[in-house]
Amino acid sequence: MKMLVVGDSPDFEIATVAAVAASCTAVVALDGAAEKLPAGVNPILVCGDFDSLDVSQARRRFPAAEFVELADQNENDLEKALRLLVSRGAREVVLCSVLGGRPDQNLANLGVMVRHHTVLSLCAIHGGFECRVASLGHPLRLALKEGDELSVVPFGVEATISLNGVRWPLAGEVLRGGSHGVSNVALGGEVLVSPESGTVFVFSPQRLHPVESHDS
Repeated sequence: MKMLVVGDSPDFEIATVAAVAASCTAVVALDGAAEKLPAGVNPILVCGDFDSLDVSQARRRFPAAEFVELADQNENDLEKALRLLVSRGAREVVLCSVLGGRPDQNLANLGVMVRHHTVLSLCAIHGGFECRVASLGHPLRLALKEGDELSVVPFGVEATISLNGVRWPLAGEVLRGGSHGVSNVALGGEVLVSPESGTVFVFSPQRLHPVESHDS
């Protein structure tokens, strides 16, 4: 089951949410995102601390949805939602409108992806790009078109990776925080990102139907 989790970003991409929802099995709305969902996109679950949602109005709009209040303020709504979905057996989650807006919240949500990428296949879509996480034991295989640009950016000071299927391949090379891994180019076909140490974010062009396999 592929779940779509929709956040309440101020850069809410309503057309992207509508398109991606069509390729997912079910939709989860985080807090105020329930008020921004496009017509025809009906969540099975609305969750969060409900500090930015008129719950009564949302219940009337989505009478079949489950509403779960997650009041713990030590974690943000995205992390609480992912923990809940993992506890319910989710394996693959696409994230929309969890990036954009405040840079501190962006960094926090990227960090949430790092924390959970070993138990969930995660893909965040924003601004025409998909963002995934890879680490030792959790490589990424991406099916990209010839000429597609992709970037591999370390989370933290550095990461050692091998990268194949691109114009500038890497073999056990250290990527340091900065611009070293930005704007590589796919040759067409499979691109394999294999971290040997550290953790990396992998950015590639948006596909409404992600075609990535996440090995463990």
